[in-house]
Amino acid sequence: MDFIKRAVQFLFFLLIITDVLGLDLQKEILEWSGYGLLGAGAIGFVYTEPFFEEPWLEGPTDFPKKSETVPSEWLYGGGFSAAAMILLVPNSENVEIDIKYNHIKGFARAVAFERFTTGLLKDAVGRYRPNSDARQSAGMNIRHIRDSFPSGHAGFSFTTATYLSLYTWQYIGNDKNSRSIVAKSAVGTAMFGAATAVSLSRIEDNVHHPGDVAAGALIGIFLGASSYIYQEKCLEREAEFSISPTYQGINLTWRF
Repeated sequence: MDFIKRAVQFLFFLLIITDVLGLDLQKEILEWSGYGLLGAGAIGFVYTEPFFEEPWLEGPTDFPKKSETVPSEWLYGGGFSAAAMILLVPNSENVEIDIKYNHIKGFARAVAFERFTTGLLKDAVGRYRPNSDARQSAGMNIRHIRDSFPSGHAGFSFTTATYLSLYTWQYIGNDKNSRSIVAKSAVGTAMFGAATAVSLSRIEDNVHHPGDVAAGALIGIFLGASSYIYQEKCLEREAEFSISPTYQGINLTWRF
């Protein structure tokens, strides 16, 4: 019942947004539903066993079990907080609300695809974690013993850093102002620095092999960048043709 209540609340919110921005409600529902299905699929992978009896990749499994430097709650809390600050907070260029909304959707797409891709590969590859022996002794199930490749922390961190850095450079501040360029560089450096620190902590905490972290980072960078570029193309297509009412009649704009 709680899920149904949340779904109804989201649909009501989406109805208001699409009405304000003049968007196609059916198209928006289909897109958001697709992202929701990807997210549900990613969660579903957590409860499934590896696809194959033998892992595709081998590696040592006798490392001791340590407490995680960056727990999942901190990771997602920090990532979504950074996204809210950058995508929602007003900026000096007064970015139109439709651009903000479209890039919120683009960020959601990037994260949904990263979560689904990571979950699928974890089950398909089935690699043992470096501390698998200790995890098995602790009674953990096979899914959390053979889910080392790729690193989900690295994937999410670099997806977030890539998408938000591209958005910051495009829409926040003035490119002709040296202080603005320095500030945007600092934001990008901080986000990629945090993503790198999170990724390295996964190796230090004995929960991932170096190759797992590298693969997760590459997946995150690719999905973050490709989703951002796709969203920019969508905005360009929307701007090519527009009709708006005026006092004299109808204003037709066609850019080519």
